[in-house]
Amino acid sequence: MPSVDENLKVWDSYPWSDRGEEWSQPWGNAALQWAITIYPRIMRAIPTDTILEIAPGFGRWVPFLLAYSRSYIGIDISPRCISYCQDVYGRLRQRPRFSVGDGTSFPGVENSNVSFVFSFDSLVHVELDCLSAYMKEINRVLRPGGYAFLHHSNLGAYEVGSVDNQGWRGVTVSAERFAHECVDAGLRVVTQEKTPWVFGGILTDCFSLLQKPGRGEKLDFGRLFVNEDFHLEFKIAAKMAERA
Repeated sequence: MPSVDENLKVWDSYPWSDRGEEWSQPWGNAALQWAITIYPRIMRAIPTDTILEIAPGFGRWVPFLLAYSRSYIGIDISPRCISYCQDVYGRLRQRPRFSVGDGTSFPGVENSNVSFVFSFDSLVHVELDCLSAYMKEINRVLRPGGYAFLHHSNLGAYEVGSVDNQGWRGVTVSAERFAHECVDAGLRVVTQEKTPWVFGGILTDCFSLLQKPGRGEKLDFGRLFVNEDFHLEFKIAAKMAERA
């Protein structure tokens, strides 16, 4: 069960020799992963005013998010990651802000000051208690009508020990449990997409698109579907990378 402390220990000491690009290798590179896998799932939410990214690591998605926002905030539990992002991106004209967080909150971010919250390839390694705390914070910082896109675990849909957790996924998180935490926190679940990653076809992961409802709008659970063909995105991107 990955805890906040375990995540801090792992990612603060991780080599980061490829700055996170190693996790985009099935697509060929991060740019193709963004274009084929990420952007189509968040296009309704961007461009926008202020983006908050949870756990940017060494900033693999920062250049893409900056291109679709007026301002950017990155919060990570790893001081090493934040130091790197500040050195590399902090002097850009947009003046992106980076700060160290505690794994459950957004220190220094004002209420209703964010229009889009984003996290990809990071929150798969946290448990439901951490996500529950983040949902309350997302509701606090989002403007009415603002969106959040979170990539998280679905391993909790399986009996403990029945699936090899080689991707170090949160074992208490399933799409359905996460959806209930979102609604309890005051967020509307727009869509949820269960996907296999690269771990033998098991639906280990989920992409959830959320929205903070405006005044008078209902909370609901939206559409939940399974995408067993997710691996085709790898193949399309890899072919494009070969031709580049």
